[in-house]
Amino acid sequence: MMRWPPLLRLVGPILMAACLSSGVNADVVCIVDDESEAWQARLMLISAAECEIDLAYYAMDGGQVSRSVVNALCTAADRGVTVRVLVDGWRNHLPTDVRRQLVDHGVDFREFHPLGSLHPQWLNQRLHDKLLVVDYQYLLTGSRNLEDHHFGLRETNYIDRDVFVCGCAAQAAHTYFMERWESDDVRPSRLRARVGVTVQNWFDDRQAAKERGQCCPSDGFACSPECEPCLRCVPVCFLSDFPYLRKRVREGIETDINRLFESAQHEIIIESPYLVLSKNMREILLAARRRGVAVRMLTNSAASTDEKLAQAAYENDKRELLRAGVELAEYPGPDHLHAKSAVVDGRFALIGSYNFDARSEFTNSEVAVLIDDPCVATELTESILIDAEQAFVIGADGKPLGSKKRYPDAKAAKRVLIQADRAIVPLLRRLL
Repeated sequence: MMRWPPLLRLVGPILMAACLSSGVNADVVCIVDDESEAWQARLMLISAAECEIDLAYYAMDGGQVSRSVVNALCTAADRGVTVRVLVDGWRNHLPTDVRRQLVDHGVDFREFHPLGSLHPQWLNQRLHDKLLVVDYQYLLTGSRNLEDHHFGLRETNYIDRDVFVCGCAAQAAHTYFMERWESDDVRPSRLRARVGVTVQNWFDDRQAAKERGQCCPSDGFACSPECEPCLRCVPVCFLSDFPYLRKRVREGIETDINRLFESAQHEIIIESPYLVLSKNMREILLAARRRGVAVRMLTNSAASTDEKLAQAAYENDKRELLRAGVELAEYPGPDHLHAKSAVVDGRFALIGSYNFDARSEFTNSEVAVLIDDPCVATELTESILIDAEQAFVIGADGKPLGSKKRYPDAKAAKRVLIQADRAIVPLLRRLL
């Protein structure tokens, strides 16, 4: 079994105490790339909870990962832990029996901008957060939704990244979650707990499932014995929007990220699945190039993208970016690149749900952590380079180097749709 979450219950406070005694505002940080480790980290953090669990996700479904997390949350609630679950109303695909299970075990379950409400403006604004906060001090965030294809369990999967944080950033994430939880954008579940559901019922059901030979994923699964933590005590800042205000009314996550890129002196590395750059972000990156900053960007190719409109918008920007000297690389697939990260000047590492696109800047709720440490920045750069090793490097003509095709490996129908979409995406840019 993977050992680092329980280990942090001992090591984390010691490292934090050492940092506080020296006057340094620092958190314990660990980047989590591996799918199985990311899954197990969620289950182990939930199982270790003593007081409160806050979970907010853009997408959940009825797959193995979601059901295992739900089982773990119900077990935590049964032992007296306060459990809150917030899911975006558009991408809440939890089956009724799974939602019923949460409510019956005392989990407080709510939806952000549920469908069918009397607020038509809610349809476009979504909760894009991916957030797990445990006991005010442990935070797991990044680009993974609670769906099987974000954890390597499908034939075609998403390439993602999480970051684990222990310390003050987790407290800030909890504060943000509670403000979001109590905001007018959130509605409680219409389901009510059934009379007669007990802890014994829960364990009886699990035992019966085992006797039938059915899998109980939350009981844990094997992990390679060499799994070891890569822990560092470093300054971390939790970035988010303001739950009680509409985007752009007050400076939020997009302002922090823009200022980070504006401060770059040497290098900006961005990994994002959907590079639908806003006018402001495009100007910031072009200005960075004019002052000699190297700008390197990794995104999906036409073959690997799961969003054809977003890809069409990126294709429209490609020529201008290449002329400015931006280095572009495209992930070939068949899996979909989904990690959302950036490194600035080999010092600042950014990991979260922010897509570096117009929706993240103007519309959706987003979260991320900004880490100020050269070692973590180097580790994140190396992680991005692992994804980039498989990528096409794009030449000045907009084609992969050494290829005569603009969209190698992309199916003909997909190529035609992307080309057709390029004419309409300027009208839809803020919606992508």
